[in-house]
Amino acid sequence: MPSLRLRGQETSIIITRGGVVEATLDNIHEFNAELSSEILEASYLGQKTKLHDDIFNGCKGDFAFHTHSEDWLVFAAALIDRQKRNTPDLVINITTVLFYPDGDNPQIFFPDCKFGPMGISLANREAYVGNKITWASDDFDVAL
Repeated sequence: MPSLRLRGQETSIIITRGGVVEATLDNIHEFNAELSSEILEASYLGQKTKLHDDIFNGCKGDFAFHTHSEDWLVFAAALIDRQKRNTPDLVINITTVLFYPDGDNPQIFFPDCKFGPMGISLANREAYVGNKITWASDDFDVAL
């Protein structure tokens, strides 16, 4: 029996303030995440080769979504409020669920994400209004 490939489903951007969910973005049509690492290299006198180490530098990525409600405006306003330090307690987490054909559904959790510029695209009258934004997080967690 051929194995089925994984397809992306149920990626949500969850906005919480003081532990209470304020809004959720769920019309994500593209989501990219990178677990950032770096290889360190050092040379020492008396050593025949360079020594190597690696360190974890957090996570980063981007996502694009189509709008179907004003939740994305709530997201943008909340984000700008936090960046202006008006609401320093605001926490924006990214959670994605992977639905494997064998029934496994691991969740990937990126806590307390920080965000770069948010683009808004109004391409033409046939196209959906789209948004794209970059993000970074210090850590990630997986729930199996």
